[in-house]
Amino acid sequence: MVKNNFKYLKITIPLILLLTMIAIFFYYNAQENIKGFYKTRGFQGKVQITGIGWADKITYRMNKEDEVKHYLIFHIDYQETINNKKEHVNTQLPLHIQDLLYPHIASPTESDSDFSRQNSEYKILPDEREYGDDFVKKSIKINPRNQKFINDISKALRSEKDLKNIIVQIEPVPYTTLYTYERGHSKALGGYYDFSLKDTLRNKQLTVQLSFPSGSTTKEIDLHSQLEQVLKNSELPDGWYILNQNNDFPKEVHIDDNQIRIN
Repeated sequence: MVKNNFKYLKITIPLILLLTMIAIFFYYNAQENIKGFYKTRGFQGKVQITGIGWADKITYRMNKEDEVKHYLIFHIDYQETINNKKEHVNTQLPLHIQDLLYPHIASPTESDSDFSRQNSEYKILPDEREYGDDFVKKSIKINPRNQKFINDISKALRSEKDLKNIIVQIEPVPYTTLYTYERGHSKALGGYYDFSLKDTLRNKQLTVQLSFPSGSTTKEIDLHSQLEQVLKNSELPDGWYILNQNNDFPKEVHIDDNQIRIN
């Protein structure tokens, strides 16, 4: 009996050690690829993997053939000290399982890296997905200039009686990637800490999302006429204003040069 147990251990222990070494090897390569991905794009903070999920099918929009491959979704805690305060961005990045076999290989320039990735066999180019939304939302939340910008919109809208309880939020347009935003002068958050809300709204990369506190009003709001009244006395940034109310279809109004445009 003892002899059989010893024989069993002689087989299982090396196998467990081998699997452990393989797991460490894969994890190291994944971490190096993720660090390299952010570093080549100007992000100076620390990257820590907090979880791994299996995504067996992800369709690349850049593939005309809608080629489907296998990926792992890595949940990431991005940490960076901004204005003497440590900020965290919880985000995620998909990597093809092939990336686990190789560490990150730096290219001479960021554009070269992206070009080679886009034309590689495995097409490991996460830029084509919405990986940047979390960084944009963080910038909107923590940059005092952005908060003042939003407060100014709120103040203008609340001048109308029916909009006195309006809640204003600025949200990225779905399927908008980080590369579509123009970087600011700061290096924080990869240069996106101080990107221009005014310009990105005008370029339709962000939208002004409007809502009311739950139970605050049951009155149906005519967003078009309400904004017309606001524009008689105030200025509003160019862009799309979208009102979500009473679980109805969102009401959308486009403002350009302080006038409502019919698109």
